[in-house]
Amino acid sequence: MRALVYTGNQKYADPVEALCYACILRHKNWDVTAICSSSQVPKDAVVVSDQALATFSAIMDSTQLESTVKTIGHEVHGVSIKRSLCGFPFSICESDAPARALDYKTFVDSLLDLASSLGVRVLEDEIARVTLSPLAVYTKKESHEYDFVFDAGGPLSLLKQLAIHEGMPCTSHTHTTSWSLITTTLTTGKNTNRNIVMKYLHA
Repeated sequence: MRALVYTGNQKYADPVEALCYACILRHKNWDVTAICSSSQVPKDAVVVSDQALATFSAIMDSTQLESTVKTIGHEVHGVSIKRSLCGFPFSICESDAPARALDYKTFVDSLLDLASSLGVRVLEDEIARVTLSPLAVYTKKESHEYDFVFDAGGPLSLLKQLAIHEGMPCTSHTHTTSWSLITTTLTTGKNTNRNIVMKYLHA
């Protein structure tokens, strides 16, 4: 089985979730490719609850990957995300939980190292957020060979670029393509749902 994971914009919490899925699938002996953009890693620190850090430490034990990823998703995405008007600095913390500052690049790099050590093929696309044309072409060429695709989403998401490349209508929130999409949503805040998992079957 083959999987393609796109980590999304690294100034938000997307890569944490995406790379957890990459590690889980690799741990299940899938052939996994992860595409990430290192150009978007912010200099700002991120504030993460102690529980989230404890869960992150637990995930380093690959035998616990499957059982801890849901907790990671809840602790990172299910808590309050506060941002300034420009998007950052921001904090990810629970109002009633102890929190500590953590260098976000180190946080993401640790997950990248874990993914690589498990055998995930990591492709860094320095210009992914400037122009996604190479990424879209790569995806169009290779997508039919994948059994599972994880897309962190956003206005310039991988699946949106694929849709645009194929000349099909698409918005940043709803993907209307020739693919049959099965989406799983996770609540990230009041009245806010994000598509975090997208599995597609060729129509």
